[in-house]
Amino acid sequence: IIIMISQTILNKIIEDLQKNANNNKEREVYLDLHPYDMKISGEITDYILEYLKTNNIIEKGVKDGKGLIRCIVCKF
Repeated sequence: IIIMISQTILNKIIEDLQKNANNNKEREVYLDLHPYDMKISGEITDYILEYLKTNNIIEKGVKDGKGLIRCIVCKF
């Protein structure tokens, strides 16, 4: 499966994650992918979760349903 997500969307997700992480000391964020302009699927959710881990945006993360990710954001 080829998954295409624009870098613009990924950047917006990262920006929102970091903004939300600053609002709580545990840096735990509940990320809902639905507001971002893309078709949501389990594969998309897995891809974004893996992207965020690989690029050291999040320390830990779990899929919490289709289009939902619960994670701890790295300090930046």
